[in-house]
Amino acid sequence: MKLIFNINRFAKVLQMEFRLHQKTYLIFLGLTLLDLLITMTTYSATIDAVEIAVSTSADPNIAKVTSNLFDGVMPFRPGGAFGLLLAIIPFALYGFLYHPTKSLTYAMLPASQFEKFVSAFVQCVIIVPFNLFVFSLLISGIGDLAGVPINWSIVNFDYILTKYWLPAICIQSIAFWGVFWFKKQKLAKTVLTLTTFVIGFLLINRFFGDYSFVKFITRMAENEGFVTNGMYAAMVVLWAAAFIKFPRTQI
Repeated sequence: MKLIFNINRFAKVLQMEFRLHQKTYLIFLGLTLLDLLITMTTYSATIDAVEIAVSTSADPNIAKVTSNLFDGVMPFRPGGAFGLLLAIIPFALYGFLYHPTKSLTYAMLPASQFEKFVSAFVQCVIIVPFNLFVFSLLISGIGDLAGVPINWSIVNFDYILTKYWLPAICIQSIAFWGVFWFKKQKLAKTVLTLTTFVIGFLLINRFFGDYSFVKFITRMAENEGFVTNGMYAAMVVLWAAAFIKFPRTQI
């Protein structure tokens, strides 16, 4: 791949991609809105049930524990579908890659392959997650005005970085790799590869768990710092593999 990069051409590629993916962006915003509404509704119903349980509990200790358990829970924290949305961004935006007809518009963009790769990376890793997060803040703010209790204390750089962006991007890197690595049936092959890897690791641990190397890996896997650093390293490796696999010449 020729590492040809021009900032003005790159900016134009981003603008063209915005127009190319408009419908996908709207779908993601709609799904995010639906996810937040479900989360808020569930939260309100849960809080009502907890308040009734606390007020009617005969044991003050149980009432205190129950109350503390839900204290600080907020609909601002994205619901279960939100992480899934972030993980499938590469499939949603670039699932057509390498298709003989669907990828023609993308292939004809006036840019080098390197510029296209960087554009895809920026879209998946920075632009779309950031905009969905800001949209979540906006909807949560409306919910707050409507009377839905929201804990805004977690809205800080540390929370955004460690609890929202990094874990989501680590998971997303698998999809990003799959989109660029496989030419056909990207989603199915990516899921199959991941499943095979997990099953293989479990089998190795099951049948060779007595060996010192496997024991070492197992002990390290129990260390939170080791797991976190390992996830980040795997993320970089997957990005690098996607970069290497992307065609080295203009389509």
